[in-house]
Amino acid sequence: MSDHIEELSIKKKNRGGRPSNSIWKDINKGEAVSSGKFAAFCKYCKNTWSRNKISKLEEYLSNYCPD
Repeated sequence: MSDHIEELSIKKKNRGGRPSNSIWKDINKGEAVSSGKFAAFCKYCKNTWSRNKISKLEEYLSNYCPD
């Protein structure tokens, strides 16, 4: 039984992949539109995107979001 718990602990530590971008504290992910791509909406003004690059979301928050 303890081997199973240790195995689960290792799986949680070794997630791998690219770390999550900090943009997601200001943007909510919507439904998946393709592998690793999500619709999104601004937590402040509710502007939505069907699929966009993180750089475009950052630009929107910095320059255009009214809230």
